[in-house]
Amino acid sequence: MGITPQFDLYTEEIYPPDDDVIHHHIHPNGTMLHSAENLTLPSDCISPKIHANLVMLNYSGGRLRGMREAERLIEWARPFSIAEKMTLIEAL
Repeated sequence: MGITPQFDLYTEEIYPPDDDVIHHHIHPNGTMLHSAENLTLPSDCISPKIHANLVMLNYSGGRLRGMREAERLIEWARPFSIAEKMTLIEAL
């Protein structure tokens, strides 16, 4: 959901089978500070931005269920080839 300038992380987690959504506030050292169904994000929270040209990927939030085949993710984002992965690893 977002991160603060102090590196506090705000995430959401989906629990099956009813798809309950729980929000978490996680400290930079990895400890979970607070969990609730609705967490209010601080005013200085930096949320991810979606590029306007990627209309088919415009979805704010987590994947609905994380099922690649059912959600047809392979059609939207193809996996990297081995050569592309090696180039990225060398660059990083």
